[in-house]
Amino acid sequence: MIFNKKIVDYIFLVFCLVSNADAKQSIIWAEYELFPVYITTGENKGKGSDQEMENDIRNHLKEYDHIVQVENLNRIKYLQKNLPNVCSTLLITPDRTKYLDFSKIYAITLPHGLVINRANFDKFKDFIDENNELDLVKAIKSNTIKILYTQNRRYGKFLDDIILKNKNSSSLFGQLKNDDTHLKYLTHNRVDGYISYPTEYKYNIDHNNIKESDTMFLRIKNNKYLFAAIGCSKSELSKKLIEKINTYIDQNRNNLIRYYYKWIDKETASYIENNIDKIYEGAESVK
Repeated sequence: MIFNKKIVDYIFLVFCLVSNADAKQSIIWAEYELFPVYITTGENKGKGSDQEMENDIRNHLKEYDHIVQVENLNRIKYLQKNLPNVCSTLLITPDRTKYLDFSKIYAITLPHGLVINRANFDKFKDFIDENNELDLVKAIKSNTIKILYTQNRRYGKFLDDIILKNKNSSSLFGQLKNDDTHLKYLTHNRVDGYISYPTEYKYNIDHNNIKESDTMFLRIKNNKYLFAAIGCSKSELSKKLIEKINTYIDQNRNNLIRYYYKWIDKETASYIENNIDKIYEGAESVK
């Protein structure tokens, strides 16, 4: 029997709303594939930095029933708009604040860069400045290279603005694919580069048996640390929930961020730990 997707979605929504009517209120924690903050398959499944941070928070919120569910970002957006109890760690954007209540920021990530084949570095050398950082806008406007990004992902205000302003460029291509697929495109020379987190890049080359010496990660000029928070569907439930989450974050933020350190080099982890207050200054305005 073939079911209409809208009917299946409706049944799912009703089930989530009524199944715990006589029990604790339930919270759906939506995870999405994003190495290494959300690891949904393989030997490290469930050990992503955001997953471990969220697990600490869930252990503190014992008055709720917690359901962990893996979805893609489009599906998560749909659920958060249609259910009162769906949470996930996300970058704060103007669009998301329309349907989500956000906690205080608690997760920090290194800024995105551009992954390229080392053999093709000469294509980019005219766009590299004296600090060995890539002028991404200049590279895009050259119309000499092909750069991939993930369409349904948010990269922070700085990169999101660049992508939006140059969406019709012949150099920029958006796909509903993840970084693992982009890496395959790169190694087969179908593109010249793709935008990625440094941690995600390192994780993917390690797990695809690709030599790090065959690729390069170019830092993007003027791109800064990114800050994420827990976003929960706007509802009466979320207001109380976010208040409790914020209390826990205030007391434990520096401890929570340590889950991220195992995925970055020791020198960078040490710098963040020793300068954490300075790094977080003004972070609430980063959207």
